Amino acid sequence: MFIKRLFSSRKRPYFKNLDRLESLSLDLSGTRLELELPPQDYPFPEKACGSRFDIHDLSLYEYEDSLKEGYHRSDLGHRLLFQRKWELHGEFWKSSGVGLLMGTALLSDAFRLGEKVNCFNRELFERIIRYQMYFSYGPGGYGQYKCPVNWSVKRVGDTDWIYFEAWRDEPGDKYNPQHSSQFYACFFSPIDHTALFN
Repeated sequence: MFIKRLFSSRKRPYFKNLDRLESLSLDLSGTRLELELPPQDYPFPEKACGSRFDIHDLSLYEYEDSLKEGYHRSDLGHRLLFQRKWELHGEFWKSSGVGLLMGTALLSDAFRLGEKVNCFNRELFERIIRYQMYFSYGPGGYGQYKCPVNWSVKRVGDTDWIYFEAWRDEPGDKYNPQHSSQFYACFFSPIDHTALFN
């Protein structure tokens, strides 16, 4: 570990605590989501969200109409399950980090889109995801990203997950390494009439 830190750089950053992963287990109305993640090493405390969630209680979701002015409404609700942040460290003589990784899991409720919406229908589920991306990374939200990039379906255990990335896409980004290196990796999987976003 000391050797990795000694030879770390911007191109080969160092992460703390990769050798001591924590098991995170979330109960989503009987569906269990289990992950192994490093503990958060960001200076600010991790937000406590709990480990048991009633995915059918619509009053606990936040909808886009509650966001700041200038954002369009998508009628999709969101509920934070967890969020962790990790700093990337470069040369050992630099005390501040050179980057940040963030892992987030959200439940996205599609109930307001209509009763005929079924996330277990592959075609409908893909449409819902693209619809949500329009209101998050596309023109209806940030509007500064190419999305989706590298779309694929990945099998994890017995569950299919849809994977894709959102890349920053602004003319000035090539002059700003911090912006040009910013991107999001996203996983979606259906749970009842809700979609899990990570």
